[in-house]
Amino acid sequence: MSKFKEKLIPQVRDAIHPREGACGICHAVAEEICSAGGRIVAYERPGGILSHIFDDQGKLVAGLSVSAPADRLEESWAERVKATAAQISGSLGHRQG
Repeated sequence: MSKFKEKLIPQVRDAIHPREGACGICHAVAEEICSAGGRIVAYERPGGILSHIFDDQGKLVAGLSVSAPADRLEESWAERVKATAAQISGSLGHRQG
């Protein structure tokens, strides 16, 4: 196990309070990772990537997301997720304007 993980695991355990729910836990973990010198690439979701999918009326109808441990999440995935969501939106008739 890396020294970073050895340092981070006890901090995260102390920060997590299950009664806060999944969102609260995610935020707590994200804060601990960042305060320990780690990084997270996120689009609206700590520890993951999210892109919107729109229909032909421009209405938000879905989302496409990728979640992974922070040490495996690659910034290059964000552009791929956005491009894939745009393709799906296009297939639903959405035209970016």
